Amino acid sequence: MATTTMIGAMVRARPSGHPADPYYVTARVLKTLATRYQHLTVEIEEVTAQLQLILDSYAPMLQDLPGVGTDVASQLLVTLGDSGNG
Repeated sequence: MATTTMIGAMVRARPSGHPADPYYVTARVLKTLATRYQHLTVEIEEVTAQLQLILDSYAPMLQDLPGVGTDVASQLLVTLGDSGNG
């Protein structure tokens, strides 16, 4: 099962049972973790889009380098900025 399919199934799950039952507790924890995973995924996508806007403004050709994506380019800009302030 693909990760997104599995996460979606866990979010939609409706665990029932006794709070002392390990299966019920496990199902509740998995549902909570899956919901958090979905929220964090959306948050990461939003931050990545914001970083991309900054990169497009300040270093548009940086991502043309092999192996340099949004995360690496952002870190390079932060590192460069830190070294100039010391």
